[in-house]
Amino acid sequence: MRSPDTADKDKTKLEILQLAAEKSKSYGKRLEVLTSRTKRIAGEDNNTFKVTSTWRIRVGGQRGPESMLLPAWDALGIPYIPSSTLRGVARDRAIREFMAEGMNYEQATKQIAPYFGSIDSSTPTEDRMGKVIFLDAYPVPADSGALAVDLANNIWKWKDNLPEYGARPFAFLSLVKPTFVIGIKPTQKCNEETLDRVKNWLIAGLQSGIGSRVNSGYGELLKDGAVNSTQKEILRTNFILEGQLIHGVQKIIPQKHAQSQSELRPIAFRAMLRYWFRSLALGVLPSDEVKDWEAKLFGAIDSSCTYGWISVHIIEKECKPSFPDVSGKQSGTLILRYSDSAPIDLYDSIYKLCRHLTWLMFNLGGVGQGARRPLHQRSRFPKCRGSKLQIVNEKYQSFSLTKTYFRKV
Repeated sequence: MRSPDTADKDKTKLEILQLAAEKSKSYGKRLEVLTSRTKRIAGEDNNTFKVTSTWRIRVGGQRGPESMLLPAWDALGIPYIPSSTLRGVARDRAIREFMAEGMNYEQATKQIAPYFGSIDSSTPTEDRMGKVIFLDAYPVPADSGALAVDLANNIWKWKDNLPEYGARPFAFLSLVKPTFVIGIKPTQKCNEETLDRVKNWLIAGLQSGIGSRVNSGYGELLKDGAVNSTQKEILRTNFILEGQLIHGVQKIIPQKHAQSQSELRPIAFRAMLRYWFRSLALGVLPSDEVKDWEAKLFGAIDSSCTYGWISVHIIEKECKPSFPDVSGKQSGTLILRYSDSAPIDLYDSIYKLCRHLTWLMFNLGGVGQGARRPLHQRSRFPKCRGSKLQIVNEKYQSFSLTKTYFRKV
């Protein structure tokens, strides 16, 4: 979000990613061939379906195959979801469902062997091979599903059990609201009931999200026609954000000043919830305990690799960009959900905590640039500074700073 000329940014990398995103618009004809091939291999119409991302899905990785983020790149540099990933998503969802019925992990893996196969010597011979074939999934050619430059900026970082402030912008590529064609094919030993059950597991798994940062709004894929995820909601509320707004990367225009792109980003709301939890918890708990609980609630990418219990999503309604002398406006619906790793017996405690953190985010600050400043005008450049975040209740026309109107689901 800073100027590309500063020491905090790698301008060359940003330009390369921007060129790659612009060139991706020429993938259309090739994607038509790949998606039609998936339908032909799958055969029956019931064997294929489309899933659409509710926001973005992160693409690729830069540390080699051992830590590749999904979707990956094929031999021609086109992003896709490998068949092995789809099988893993469906298999993981099936295991979770059987474990929810009271089975342990070993019992659940034995239950899914007739569907996905198993290399365990104790598995019956007829169940060692999977009954369903998964096909590689490619995005449907569309302007909204093209590659786009994205940004992660980890402002707060734990160091020696203490939070350290500092901008750490990292640019990468993501697909914006892509639609994928998913194809599965039954083997000769697969009946219709088995195929339908595997398909339902796959659909439910894709709704939970694939790839990286799924608790920050990335990677959620809903089957065509679906409007909401099956994940249980913690709370939801409508909001209006005014001020400097939330921005992603700056687009580099040769011989011109870089222009920030306003966007409602779920990861910005998640970052502020995390900030308020850390700020309050450090006043009553030892720092090492705060670090552990923060990882449990919001996830961590360090050695603990915790998934996180809270998932943040946004439904965008309106976005009017901001300018140096005029405040912008963004509106939408904030949705907090329990992730698949959240303990069911702690649902009520998680709800109470999220309700209070959301209250703080709305009433004692904002989101995006100038999040900890009130919205105001000044004579210096830029004239518009700060952030104003308000809850909107459909029952009331005015806004309240003393009451919250969250809907518990």
